[in-house]
Amino acid sequence: MKHATAPGDVTAACTSVVAGFFEALDLRNHESAVALFTPDGIWERNGTHLKGRTAIAQALAERPAGRTTFHLVANPLVSLQDASHAEVRFFLVAYEANKGLVEPIAPSAIRRCVDRLEFDGERWRIAHKSSQPHMPPASV
Repeated sequence: MKHATAPGDVTAACTSVVAGFFEALDLRNHESAVALFTPDGIWERNGTHLKGRTAIAQALAERPAGRTTFHLVANPLVSLQDASHAEVRFFLVAYEANKGLVEPIAPSAIRRCVDRLEFDGERWRIAHKSSQPHMPPASV
């Protein structure tokens, strides 16, 4: 189904949520990352279907302490489905390093992502986050 392109303020707000999530994730500010989801939000992550903020927070708390990540969001396209629902499609290039790594890093994943957002009357939040492999990273 084709949806109308979102007006500028909705586009900016929705892409800000997507970028804000990955900034919080990369800075290990898990509480802020979780707050960007709706209370019953779903994250399809690493083959696991995480439902609700509690499950998402638990998964983030289990991330290895010595692991550093960087997520680059590229080519975001926002489609407004109705006044309170939008979809953001984008590509994601992920990098990761473990403490003590001295070699140059290469992308660890290149993914095609879809975030479905809902407006809760005050702000846009992630209702459903999913991704699939787009192409293998250079290190494969």
